[in-house]
Amino acid sequence: MFAALCWSGRRSLTLGAAACVAGGLLIVVLAGKGMNVSYDYGFFRCIFGFFTGYFAFSLWQGISPQMRHWMGRCEIPAVGAVILFLVYASDNVVSVVAPFLFGPVVLVFAGERGLVSRAMR
Repeated sequence: MFAALCWSGRRSLTLGAAACVAGGLLIVVLAGKGMNVSYDYGFFRCIFGFFTGYFAFSLWQGISPQMRHWMGRCEIPAVGAVILFLVYASDNVVSVVAPFLFGPVVLVFAGERGLVSRAMR
């Protein structure tokens, strides 16, 4: 899907990716299992997460170096948000917001400029 959308042009890629995120989200929500779907709706969960990651990458490309430096200060709150989410969302339908949380968390850590990144290096 991604390759076909890439070949169709930038605008088609963005619109197609948005449609994939919306469609994947809708199907996963209607499945009623949250993100805990595998063989039955796993393809749609994959599409939902993958194209949400595409939008995170697109945002990353547009972020200025000054903003990337500032984002490093958000690493500790990002880790806290992930821990809280994992504790409270677990296997229920709330888990479908995971890509919307983890996308920004990936952005925060992509610059590797915060305390957590330095400790992990």
